[in-house]
Amino acid sequence: LVVGRMSQSERYKGHDQLIDAWPSVVSRVPDAQLVIVGDGDDAPRLKQKAGGTPCAERIHFLGFVPETVRQALYEQSAGFALPSGGEGFGLVYLEAMTHGLPCLGSTQDAASEIIVDGVTGCLVDQADIAGLSNAVATLLLDEPRRRTMGKAGETRATTEFSFDRFSARLRALIQAAEGARGRARG
Repeated sequence: LVVGRMSQSERYKGHDQLIDAWPSVVSRVPDAQLVIVGDGDDAPRLKQKAGGTPCAERIHFLGFVPETVRQALYEQSAGFALPSGGEGFGLVYLEAMTHGLPCLGSTQDAASEIIVDGVTGCLVDQADIAGLSNAVATLLLDEPRRRTMGKAGETRATTEFSFDRFSARLRALIQAAEGARGRARG
């Protein structure tokens, strides 16, 4: 599953790379399906590109979907992938993790702040299409590993990135700043 905007100005998100990798994934996992959720001005180009692959029937563009459908897709999917080359702190990874999905992200962006490589998912070089397809296929073929990573991701998302945890970190930062300001005055 991929959830993300498909904009010409945001081609760094990794849709192209996943489409490029998908024929190799399907060669190892014949029933693998790439489900792409989202829309944008680059969607027609990506659909055309996917249509030109030998596994076009295994790549599905759903466009914008209502929240209930997106949540159901998370529940039905084996994993989440957004091998972005420039994503900031990707909340979509956390959303996928709360559904127990292992996440695949890129080593070129902030995905490593959320995904623990080998524990909650995999981090790959976005430009390494063979490595990307291998990571996806390996996860799809190893259900026990996928489930273990998904559970670890769910735990990480709900403990490390909860609102309470954020509030505690913010309070500590404010108190530290106030203390430093007080010391500077005194």
